[in-house]
Amino acid sequence: MIKVFRTLSLYFFVCASTLAFADCGEIRWDWPNIDTDAIIFKKDFMLGTAISMYQVSGGDASNWTACNFAKDEKGNPRIAHGQMTGKACDFWNHLDEDIQRLVDMKVKAFRFSIEWADIEPQEGKYDMAAVARYHNLCDRLLAVNIKPVVTLHHFVHPWWFEQKGAFEKEENIHYFVEYARAVVEGFGDKVTMWTTFNEPGVYVFQGYVRGVWPPFKYIALPLLPWVVPSINPLSVRRAGRVLKNMLQAHIEAYQAIKSLPQGNDYQVGLVHSVTHFDPFHPGNKLEETVCHYTNNMFHDAITEFFSSGVFRFGLPIGLIRYENPAATKSLDYFGINYYSHVLLNMGLSDRKFNQDYRSFEVRTDMPYCIYAEGLYRAIQDASERITAPQHIPIYITENGIADGKDDRRALFIKQYLYALHKAIEDGYDVRGYFYWSLLDNFEWTEGYTMQFGLYEVDFKTQTRRLREGAKPYLDIINRTYAQA
Repeated sequence: MIKVFRTLSLYFFVCASTLAFADCGEIRWDWPNIDTDAIIFKKDFMLGTAISMYQVSGGDASNWTACNFAKDEKGNPRIAHGQMTGKACDFWNHLDEDIQRLVDMKVKAFRFSIEWADIEPQEGKYDMAAVARYHNLCDRLLAVNIKPVVTLHHFVHPWWFEQKGAFEKEENIHYFVEYARAVVEGFGDKVTMWTTFNEPGVYVFQGYVRGVWPPFKYIALPLLPWVVPSINPLSVRRAGRVLKNMLQAHIEAYQAIKSLPQGNDYQVGLVHSVTHFDPFHPGNKLEETVCHYTNNMFHDAITEFFSSGVFRFGLPIGLIRYENPAATKSLDYFGINYYSHVLLNMGLSDRKFNQDYRSFEVRTDMPYCIYAEGLYRAIQDASERITAPQHIPIYITENGIADGKDDRRALFIKQYLYALHKAIEDGYDVRGYFYWSLLDNFEWTEGYTMQFGLYEVDFKTQTRRLREGAKPYLDIINRTYAQA
């Protein structure tokens, strides 16, 4: 049986390798001959930074709260080193000083999440103290001329919603839509830019394909040596259903927000994480084929849905197809989170695909490298597929580096902001950039081991310190807004 399954798997991939793929190659720039020290944007360009509230303040009664105590199949803690979220950066008790840091940086916008689990910890019961805290945050930002940009779902939702099956069940969509409508209605006089979902593709990949994030639903099927490790058709099919429901929830939330009395005053979008999968050996048909299907599932499926209203997700066996023409009219902007790409190398010894790196690439503390050219690719692709035809702008809603030694952050900022500036110069409509993140924070199952912050945080004393590597970003902000 195993031999038959392997033969069929190989057959489908070899057949698919005869296809012409739209994006299976890298672009590379001659960085030693590029000046990255004089980047300046137009004065109306939105430069900011970002957090997610759970990552900087923790919280109770959510799907991620339960993760603190979760163990994998070997009995090991799900979170690195058995760490727990706790109060993270204790953001709410350091609100004044952290807002002052935003003022000192001279940013024009601050992206954060209003956590559903904070607002509605029990079904149908709103925590008015939590609502007041978020109102205070918005008021404080507006008082210093910083635009609040709010995400409604940043991987975290109430435990009661998780127990109902969350987005696995189509009948649960209305709970999110009701929450989105209520929050926008309550905060609409202070917030005009809204994101429904942060990285729905990442949510389903980590939670349902790899099974390493809540709800940890990975279906073990060790019969496909030709596929990226941990990916199998059964897990992929369930992930596709969840992603379809989340995209449908976005459409319905968009329509509900737009139906409010001031609905046309709001910009409503979705944030998509772009990670291109590239073959380590260009021209290797097997590597190109796997890259094609991986890109299709976690990138193209989302962009195609918003460009055509057609959702296609999956492997050659068990492809999910769904149509909703309203998708093409459900975005006022398109948010891109971009960090790097992934090079897939077919290991001849173990017959599995492994992530690899070019010898000249600079590695970050996360398992990927500095690859600023990919930000340009992401902007180009989104523009051609979605934003230019629909006449809507792009915002870079996350971009940052995990760099505990702070010896690569300056290089990262200069190269990625150069790529962004070049994309704008080449005519792509990008109107804002948010560096991830303002503070070191709880980095999901990586715990506190990854330092993304412009400000270093000592989690024992809760002191903050501006990193030296963050200063190129502050220089760009100063040059941009100092213009007459």
